[in-house]
Amino acid sequence: CDFQKHITPDEWNSFVRREGLSAGGEGEGDVPSVDVVKRDFCNKKFWATEPMIRYVANKMNMNMIFMDVDGKQLYCGVHGKNPESQPTTLVLWLNRAHFEPMARVDFTPTSAPRKTWVFDPRRDSKLVSQLMTTYSRECKI
Repeated sequence: CDFQKHITPDEWNSFVRREGLSAGGEGEGDVPSVDVVKRDFCNKKFWATEPMIRYVANKMNMNMIFMDVDGKQLYCGVHGKNPESQPTTLVLWLNRAHFEPMARVDFTPTSAPRKTWVFDPRRDSKLVSQLMTTYSRECKI
């Protein structure tokens, strides 16, 4: 898992402070220490925590929006800092246990279908704007 090399103590602790969190716990709902994050990040037996997801989105400069399929609503708490200028991706959260990225498929009569997994805030402004309007309304941001 290559992303682990991007998780340094300085960057994790800086992220935790910037987000107003407190790291060091290992219980459910706690913000894990950098050692726990590095240990568990690529291990399929451990669940991604919200702080871990937010860290990845921040590190990748992405606006990640999650759709809670079971709750039939957007998941509030994870979104980009500047969605109007960040690439956006929509992720389905299935059975509160599995993530599945969503793609838009464009069909043309002359070429193979084109899949878009990451939406450009300028080129795909209508889609991103509608998604963020719904997110803002549902999540009251």
